[in-house]
Amino acid sequence: MKELKPGHKRLAVVLAGVIMLISVRAQATGGSIEIYKQNPAYWQYKGKPVLLIGGTVDDNLFQIPNLKEHLDLLKSVGGNYVRNTMSARDEGNVWQFKNVNGKYDLDKWNGEYWQRFENFLKLTRERDIIVQIEVWAFHDFNMNHWKNNPWRPSNTVSYNTSNTSLKDSYGNIGKKKHDFFFTVPKLNNDRVVLSYQQKFVDKMLSYTLSHNHVLYCITNEIHPQYSPEWGWYWSKYIKDKAAAVGRQVETTEMYWEIDLKKEQQRASLDHPEIYSYFEASQNSAKRGQENWDNLQFVYKYLAEKQRPINHTKIYGADSCPWEKSTTRHASECFWRNILGGSASSRFHRPPYGMGLGKKAQAHIKSMCLLTAELDIFNAVPDSGSRLLSNRSVNEAYLSYIPRKQYAVYFPNGGSVDLDLSEATGQYDMKWLDIAQSKWGEQQVVRGGRKVTLCAPGSGHRAALLTQETSLYENENANRIRPYLKNPRYWQYKSEPVLLLGGSKDDSLFQIPDLKEHLDILAGVGGNYIRNTMSSRNTKGFEVYPFKRLPNGKYDLNQWNDEYWNRFQNLLKWTAERDIIVQIEVWDRFDYTDMKGPWKGPQWKPHPFNPANNTNYTEAESGLATVYMQHPGQDKQPFFHTVPEMDNNQVVLRYQKRFVDKLLSCSLKYGNVLYCMNNETSTSTKWGQFWMGYIRRKAAEAGVDVYVTDMFDVGWELETEEKFLLSFDRPDIYTFLDISQNNAMKNSVLGHWNNIQFVRNRIAGHPRPINNTKIYGSDERQLSRYHQRVFQRRGTAAAENSFWLNIIGGCASARFHRPPAGIGLSKKTQANIRSMRMITDKMNVFTCTPSNSLLSDRQDNEAYCLANPGTEYAVYFPKGGEVTLDIGAMTKPATVRWLDIMKSKWSGPERIKGKSKITLTCPSQGYWAVLVR
Repeated sequence: MKELKPGHKRLAVVLAGVIMLISVRAQATGGSIEIYKQNPAYWQYKGKPVLLIGGTVDDNLFQIPNLKEHLDLLKSVGGNYVRNTMSARDEGNVWQFKNVNGKYDLDKWNGEYWQRFENFLKLTRERDIIVQIEVWAFHDFNMNHWKNNPWRPSNTVSYNTSNTSLKDSYGNIGKKKHDFFFTVPKLNNDRVVLSYQQKFVDKMLSYTLSHNHVLYCITNEIHPQYSPEWGWYWSKYIKDKAAAVGRQVETTEMYWEIDLKKEQQRASLDHPEIYSYFEASQNSAKRGQENWDNLQFVYKYLAEKQRPINHTKIYGADSCPWEKSTTRHASECFWRNILGGSASSRFHRPPYGMGLGKKAQAHIKSMCLLTAELDIFNAVPDSGSRLLSNRSVNEAYLSYIPRKQYAVYFPNGGSVDLDLSEATGQYDMKWLDIAQSKWGEQQVVRGGRKVTLCAPGSGHRAALLTQETSLYENENANRIRPYLKNPRYWQYKSEPVLLLGGSKDDSLFQIPDLKEHLDILAGVGGNYIRNTMSSRNTKGFEVYPFKRLPNGKYDLNQWNDEYWNRFQNLLKWTAERDIIVQIEVWDRFDYTDMKGPWKGPQWKPHPFNPANNTNYTEAESGLATVYMQHPGQDKQPFFHTVPEMDNNQVVLRYQKRFVDKLLSCSLKYGNVLYCMNNETSTSTKWGQFWMGYIRRKAAEAGVDVYVTDMFDVGWELETEEKFLLSFDRPDIYTFLDISQNNAMKNSVLGHWNNIQFVRNRIAGHPRPINNTKIYGSDERQLSRYHQRVFQRRGTAAAENSFWLNIIGGCASARFHRPPAGIGLSKKTQANIRSMRMITDKMNVFTCTPSNSLLSDRQDNEAYCLANPGTEYAVYFPKGGEVTLDIGAMTKPATVRWLDIMKSKWSGPERIKGKSKITLTCPSQGYWAVLVR
């Protein structure tokens, strides 16, 4: 076959440069259409989840003359989603190539075609309308259309039938193969035609990659006799081109097969590494209950590796020549798609679909009305209509958030019973008249029983039941959550709360004197502990979560009641004392045989080790029986099991079971935060999977929880990519933990600057910043390595970090367990007690770090937290003297000194008529001063 011409190679180089430039512009705008991180069954755009709904008069929409008006109409009724085939076969269309003397030159472009396309992209972007492009318009190559197609050898000067695999005549390409779709290397490898196909795709990408609102579908309903290698090649080609300029794009393929269970559809279903979303449009050829059941097959099939399910076209209109493909059928499909868990739903163009006619507009408006009140992104379809009884086939369909919201769609009126026996409280219920896009009157129904829903008339109707706002809000307001008035802090039981703590162990639920230890903490004003779910035997009293059989092996399907009873006691006793528990689900030091401060080996006796359980072998699980490396080397595949990594379903099954058991204990308690790992060094995909998993499980239980991950190398917060990702993704990391900033590898100034960097970085989406462990203790025997790399060390460093964290604007600070920290020692108790004495007298939740108000200050001499004009707290690590600007105060100031180690106030000093005051510590050592 013919090689690329030199001119083509030069063009490729130029194109790469052009795309690089426009990619910079695209990245600058931010907020691409991408898979929703919190629930990958949906899309997000500009950082927010988005449901895609639409309908249009044509498919190759960029070719229509009244494009702007049509897009305005779509937008006006709430639509945000169009399909665009790159087709040119209809009357009034223009082809992409230049016609020279009656023949097309595939090396030259028709400017009009590309100008129309560019205009289309611009107009849709301006209206926040998502475009799903179909790169290859399959039917442009069928029989009579092929006769006029520029790609036909007789119609082009660029090649002929002698140097390509193409013929001048083809029959029905739905029944017989067309060589155009076999050019890729693993098929016919027709390098001549392929070079021009690549040129066309490159040209298209030179426009689209500068936009953030584009999805890619390779072909329009390609038939089963065509190899999936065609679509696989182009998906990889497009993704690689995007990646080369720093972009990530999402691709799929639309197969002809209308039965989603058939083999052709598996070429997409089974290949998430190739197609990042699934196109289910052909399912609209199925009617009624079968349409729903097929969609639910796909929804459940993708459950382990969720992806958006799109429907870029819904067949059906009274004008449609196909039997039974009516307007009613299309309308039902539109609603079943969304309530069935799909990410998009769009009416096909006339005459085969409803387009954007009056009825389509009504359905789009009504869907917007429903989803404006239904949290669709946290809802799940009742796939088997388990909660609906007295239901006829195709009578009603349900999507719901357990205990919170229930949406029931009736295609044509009717009456069903909705089981609310597990949903207590009262629900506001109202009916939506879909044809009129109008809500009816609201009424109240009581949960805890079955409720009969009787549609108020025939036609398309929907009922929405929402748990009374006061009950839902009160339940979640009483749980630990970001403070509504200042989300940089927490609130608990509806009141803002600062989290302070220290404890003598990490897996605190395992210690025998737990209740007494919690009493000491609460007695000095502490209200915050860390709890790793660890079982490593370092003190002799720890137990594993799984049952050990008489043969000495563990059964991962059976629990050790002692472990879980201990955990339940921790949750109960902390809740009774208003102590917040930050759980770390996975502790990497439990899964290594390397010796270290965590003792060792720990993996060798662990129940998850294939040598120690009856549930899987080394070969089945992919887990070795020995791992001698430090966990930081990330050589332990236990932390790679999730679908986005190794997809190790054998082990993942038991990991999920463990997390489910944990949640069955913890979700009923409102004093729990969730951190996925103890200083993980593995891919962020691991933690993100578990964060999403836990949040979905919590939503099913009707509660809100807050999740994060703890990364290694926290002293490099300004450069470490994992931390930067967490700062920039509030939708995934709903609070932050920067404990490693307390690891003493950076200086005191570096510690403070890191906190301020994070606060500034998240200013657009403020969240609590936690410090669940502060390193430093005189008890710790430092190795030569640590003596060399630690810029700070010892008890003094830990105490200093504790105060810098709170004065620096963090939401929590807790001393690490001995010997790496000072635990709940006497010095810890003094620091917590003194911090609480300060924060009980000032409203820290309205204050900000304010070192700019200090002058005559040396590095690390003093740190200020203030609400200028109202109150100021200044912390001195080693005594000293600074000047504080209180010019914003309009009344006399009172100054009180606090001796931190003695937890004792000095008498108040009254100051009047000064805009600046000199603060001189009474002596050396730890001091704080409150000015208000």
